[in-house]
Amino acid sequence: MKTKCFSLELLYKYTDKELDSDKINEIESHIKNCPTCKSIIKQISCIDENLSTVFAREKIPVGFEQKFYSRLSEPKIQKPFFSFARIAMLAGASAAVLLIIFSANQTGILTGSKEVKNTQIEKKIINKVASDALNYL
Repeated sequence: MKTKCFSLELLYKYTDKELDSDKINEIESHIKNCPTCKSIIKQISCIDENLSTVFAREKIPVGFEQKFYSRLSEPKIQKPFFSFARIAMLAGASAAVLLIIFSANQTGILTGSKEVKNTQIEKKIINKVASDALNYL
């Protein structure tokens, strides 16, 4: 009669030595007769060994842990939504858009005036003003 296998969580705790001695003895007697659990424990152990060799090669900079924990305890200062930089950027973008509209109106694009023709130079000027405006956004 086959005994019921242990959960994967319990097998992880076994490989991490997080169980009491009674549970360890119970698992050890079970894996003598259960190739499935024995194989799972072997796989978990291989993963643990591979991870430990990978992390053993990484060097943590001096003072990193102290800096990390001090930043966790620092209160976060929320920046105001309407800062001077945002208002200045918005004003610059608005001015650029108004300049585009004014230039387009002067060249007859918006009014449909037939007196003023859209030449290549005028198109380049409008494109330049539009690209400058987009850079501010």
